Amino acid sequence: MNLYLLLLTLVGVLFMIVLVYATYKNAYNDKIDALLANNKIVPLEANDDLLNHPITDFYINTSHNTYIEGTQHASVVTINPIRDALRKGARCIELDISSILSYPIVAHGDKNAITTSFISLEDALKAVRQYGFNTSDPLILCLEIFDTSKTDMNIKIRDLLLKTFGDKIWIPNSPFHLVPIRSLLNKIILVG
Repeated sequence: MNLYLLLLTLVGVLFMIVLVYATYKNAYNDKIDALLANNKIVPLEANDDLLNHPITDFYINTSHNTYIEGTQHASVVTINPIRDALRKGARCIELDISSILSYPIVAHGDKNAITTSFISLEDALKAVRQYGFNTSDPLILCLEIFDTSKTDMNIKIRDLLLKTFGDKIWIPNSPFHLVPIRSLLNKIILVG
């Protein structure tokens, strides 16, 4: 009977922890949503005078490990954080690409092991395409590829990028930080 009471108490404590965490997370998200509601994102083309400046003249809202819903270890990877970051104005996002499987995946880790769940690179790129162009401002996609020695995997990554973004990919004719931002509108800048 004591074991039963102990288990029941543990379940109750775990339930309370989950409830407190959910309440905290909702309150935090509500605060961020309220801040963003008062801070409207104004596209660059709304001010023609800005369009001749290089990208280095602007602050860029960035996101690190954009695909992770929690911490860098033992967390869930989904398109939700990608969607949320882009909806909230991020113009530089990061995807870590692992070649640990036979197809490219987005996960946290290195070339030998991953420390999170994963999604396919194709799904992550589709989310970037779907949510990343709600404004014409340039989008920087930082790709951290864990193992670049696998030629077949590099070809798969390249093909997915071309298939997903096509003519939206900015093809450099000079360093992007010197180009007037006008030339980068509606483009995705790949950095790896």
